[in-house]
Amino acid sequence: MKKIHILISLGAVMAASAGCTKTTVRGDIQDNGEQVPVVLNAEIPSAEATVSKSPITASSRFTATVGGWVSRTGSADYTGTPSWTAVTSEIAGNADRQPVTLTEQPYYEPDDADKTYMKAWYPEGTPSGGSVSFENTDGSVDAMMSREIVGSRKDKDGKNLVFDHLTAQLIFDVVGGEGLDAGTTITSIKVLEAGLPTGFDLAAGTATFTPAADGGLTVPGIDGTQVIGSTAAQAGLPIMVEPLEDNTFTLEVTTSGNQDDPFVVPVTVDDTALQAGTAYTITLTFIQQGVDFTATVTEWKSGTGSTTII
Repeated sequence: MKKIHILISLGAVMAASAGCTKTTVRGDIQDNGEQVPVVLNAEIPSAEATVSKSPITASSRFTATVGGWVSRTGSADYTGTPSWTAVTSEIAGNADRQPVTLTEQPYYEPDDADKTYMKAWYPEGTPSGGSVSFENTDGSVDAMMSREIVGSRKDKDGKNLVFDHLTAQLIFDVVGGEGLDAGTTITSIKVLEAGLPTGFDLAAGTATFTPAADGGLTVPGIDGTQVIGSTAAQAGLPIMVEPLEDNTFTLEVTTSGNQDDPFVVPVTVDDTALQAGTAYTITLTFIQQGVDFTATVTEWKSGTGSTTII
């Protein structure tokens, strides 16, 4: 998890500035001699790996939709209607080869020349024309899709759905620094020009994104009552946003002392980009005088780095 520390001054106008988990998805493993069931493993790499739409954590449960497209051309047409879809039972985020049943047991085609191409996605949804859509207006959806796997009647073992997180996760901590007026509260943190995942492109294996309303995404769960104390504490809920090719994004922050004059804060990380599958914890430190921004970074994925914002 990336941890970014930002020091924010409040001058004449007060201003503010997730390991690898594995599960197994299995159908009815009985083979009656004619039908060969589809048996799958599922894996979430580089994640702390819910039925709820929130970051997938080790203690979570989630269900995914699995689709199969039958083809003998050497590739699947994901814009077409799948030969079958099924929904998994709950998968534990910390499971290791956990048996998981499907709502309906799919079977491989009797002719081994017919290959079944499979993908899975979370949150659940029915594909149409190669796309899946879902509702998301508050940044709470941890959109995931598996990489393609291919199986057949004679090639049925070791099929592993590897799920990738398709968004970047942002978590905000606030802490009071030198001279901050006692009782100052955090009232709003907004990520300007943020994009929200609202669907999947099955052929591309990517999420589709929609710009947040009102010019940016306001972090949910901040109601203006949280006092900025001397110990860093999380403000609001984690949000999942569109990755960026750039490594800089912008916040608009208000406290109880600058409601009418939000402070605009550029945040830069030392990655080459704001990366999918990475969680960034941004610590906003509020002081009364002077402006200084520093950042230290640890990864949700592996790796470390640092950056300075002035």
